[in-house]
Amino acid sequence: ANVLGKKAVEATGVKPAVAAVPGVPVAFFSLEADPREIERRIKFAMMSNRVHESTARGDVIPRMSYQSWMRGMSEDIVSTHNMHADRVFLERYGLLHTYYRAVDFGYADLRSAIKEVADHVRLIVIDHLHYIDIEDDNEARGISDTMKMLRDMSIIYGKPILLVAHLRKRNFGSKQIVAELDDFHGSSNIVKQATHAICLDRAKAIDPNQWWLSPTYCSVLKDRRGGEAGYVALTNYNRVTKSYQGSYTLGRLTKGDTVWEEVPNHMLPPWAKRHISAGN
Repeated sequence: ANVLGKKAVEATGVKPAVAAVPGVPVAFFSLEADPREIERRIKFAMMSNRVHESTARGDVIPRMSYQSWMRGMSEDIVSTHNMHADRVFLERYGLLHTYYRAVDFGYADLRSAIKEVADHVRLIVIDHLHYIDIEDDNEARGISDTMKMLRDMSIIYGKPILLVAHLRKRNFGSKQIVAELDDFHGSSNIVKQATHAICLDRAKAIDPNQWWLSPTYCSVLKDRRGGEAGYVALTNYNRVTKSYQGSYTLGRLTKGDTVWEEVPNHMLPPWAKRHISAGN
């Protein structure tokens, strides 16, 4: 884990990171998390998954939370899975280098860090935009300048940049169920500069069939190359294993974008290989 910023306690060189797929180098700037939090969460997800698969005890699963584990309150549950998680972590993430911000981390710090890693990676992930310090008195203008810089760096180095951004809070009583481009918090240039915009929304109107599942909508709001098709996928986030399921149900919004309905099988696009009907 490396610390970035003007007031870093430890100054380190920027090294390439490796994503979940072995052999794919990725630089991951985690600007919101605590130092080593990403590594800890990955390991906890591994152990949670093992516990979930190996036990049927109803009193165990509810006690498996990241907070409880960090406080040392889950050791009787995870102790037998600890060595396995360490081994798998080294196999999958042995070259993983995350970068955590120090007290100050702004436009110039990010630009310099990207220049250091760009030649060594295939993807740059920044989590997230609103944790980059804006030095301009005008926040919207500062965000616009940052977005333009990121777009320029992506073009110059020929590397995609995956940028996480916050959404505005919806008005009370709103019937909107999936975010729109105008919902991104800050300057409109956030989406103007981006080539793609993908949004995850909690599907509050969908009842999960298990308490640990959180139904989630996934929609492509912008695709500069192919154009958005208007589909909204419904999948589940597993609170126990801290992961999304590999399948989804493809749908569209109807009734003024206030209702989600599954796409009939005969109308599914050919790329929807992981579609599973909600009725099955």
